[in-house]
Amino acid sequence: MQSLPSGLILRRLVFGAAGALCVATGAAAQEYPSILPMRDATIVYDVQSTGSGALRVEADISAANQKLRLSEVGRPDYLLIDRGAEQVILVSPDKGMSFAVATGGFLHRQLDPGSNLHFSRAGTRSVAGIACTVWRIEGPHGAGDSCITNDGIILSAEGKGDKPDSSGRIPSGRVTALSVNYVDQPPDLFDPPDGMPTVNLPPSLFQSMVSGITGLSGP
Repeated sequence: MQSLPSGLILRRLVFGAAGALCVATGAAAQEYPSILPMRDATIVYDVQSTGSGALRVEADISAANQKLRLSEVGRPDYLLIDRGAEQVILVSPDKGMSFAVATGGFLHRQLDPGSNLHFSRAGTRSVAGIACTVWRIEGPHGAGDSCITNDGIILSAEGKGDKPDSSGRIPSGRVTALSVNYVDQPPDLFDPPDGMPTVNLPPSLFQSMVSGITGLSGP
C-alpha cells in the first residue's frame, strides 16, 4: 500500500485537530459545541503531544468555503482539508507532488449520540485574549477538554487516552492558540500549486487513521 511521506499527516494530534475543526454539529438532546468556524481566521497553535513532541502549527480557515490549511511553522509541507469535497491533500513542495485521500463523508459527520462522544459545559475562560467556552469531552478512547469560541474557533484542546500505545506510554496531547487574527483568506491559499501532480491514495488509508484519533469511527 502507498503511504504518505513523513510530515504533517503523520502527526496524529494535528491530523485529529483538522478533523475536529471540520466535523459538523448535530441537533440532539445532548448539548454540543459548534465547531464549524463562522469567520475567516489565521491561528498559530502551540502543539504538544507524546507522539510528536513540541511543534508550532499555523491554521488558516476559509469559513465560507469550509476549507482548512495546516502548516508546521518552518516546514514546507502543508495539509489542505476540503469539507465540501470530502478530501484531504498533503502538499509536498520539496517532492513536487501532492497526495490526496478521500474522506468518505467523515468531514460531514454529526456530533450526535452515534459518535460515541459526550460533551458537557465546564465554564468559560480566555485564550490568546479571546473568550471561549470550556467543553468537557468523553469518548471511547479517552477524555479531555476544549475551549471553543462562539464563532466556532478552537482555542485550546487537551486530552489523554485510556490505554498505553506501542511504546507503553499513555498518549496525551495539548493544543493552545498563541494568536488569532480574523482576516479574509485568498481562495488560492487552499489549493495545491497549479500544475503540481497529485497521487490519489486509497480511502482505506484515511479510515485507518481516524480510529483512535478523534474518538469517531471511520467513514
